[in-house]
Amino acid sequence: MKLVEGKYYQFKVLKTVNLPDEGDFYMLRHKSGRRMLLPIEPYNKYCIGGNSTIECKVDKINCTGKVFLEPRHPVYTEGETYEFTVHKVDIKDINLNNTITVHDVFNNEIQVNWPTNNSQLPEIGTNIKLQVDRLKNGIPILNP
Repeated sequence: MKLVEGKYYQFKVLKTVNLPDEGDFYMLRHKSGRRMLLPIEPYNKYCIGGNSTIECKVDKINCTGKVFLEPRHPVYTEGETYEFTVHKVDIKDINLNNTITVHDVFNNEIQVNWPTNNSQLPEIGTNIKLQVDRLKNGIPILNP
């Protein structure tokens, strides 16, 4: 079975395994029988349990054929807009983007470039709407 970049597939979580010098992984099995490993660390807040089924997007297939999976986020969907609270604002030179910092539902700190041509910088503590462009290692990549 050939997996296609950008498409979602169902995987059964068989068990967790530890690879020396690499860490802990979920061992997944596709319905075709193909087995794959997914690192536990970035997704430990996803409540992935043994003997469950998860849906993963094929994020990338590198030149050696290694497949990188991104499990479907339990809260965020790519292309959708969500409210985030501003925790920090960094003002840069007039020609550069300013940076704001928000936290996601799992309290991950996310920096977002805020264009200087935007009307004004949001204040700390205010809620702003940001679009989830994509997800990478369980963390949303956000855009104003």
